[in-house]
Amino acid sequence: MSKIVFSEVQGYNELTSKLEGRDVKTNPAVIYYCGNRTDGKSWCPDCVRSDEVLTEVLKEIEEKKLLNRDVELITCFVGDRPTWKDPENPARRVGITSIPTFTRLEGKSVSDPDVTAENIREFLVNP
Repeated sequence: MSKIVFSEVQGYNELTSKLEGRDVKTNPAVIYYCGNRTDGKSWCPDCVRSDEVLTEVLKEIEEKKLLNRDVELITCFVGDRPTWKDPENPARRVGITSIPTFTRLEGKSVSDPDVTAENIREFLVNP
C-alpha cells in the first residue's frame, strides 16, 4: 500500500542537502515551507490554517486510499518571524516569497492564499 513519508528540515540549506542527488521520477517529494513552530503551532497565522487543512487532507487521502505510489512530504521550517522576514533568508533567495508554500521538485508551487485542500491534495496525490 502506498503511503506518505514525513520528514522535517530546518531551513533551506538543510533541505538542499537532503535532496541532493534525488531522482524526482522514482522518489517524488512535496516540500511544505512554513514558519517555525513553538509548542506545535507556527508563529505564522496562515501556516496555522494550512496545517489544519493539511491534516484534513492527509486524513482524506488515507481513508480513500488515493495514493498510487509513495511520496515524501518534507516540511521545511523557514525560521521565526525575523529570520523569515530577512531578505537574505536562503528560501527567499531561491524564490519562496510567502508562507505557507507547497512545491514539487520539478518546480511547480502553490503559495498562500492558494493553499487550499484541493491544491494540497493535488500536490500529494499527483507529485
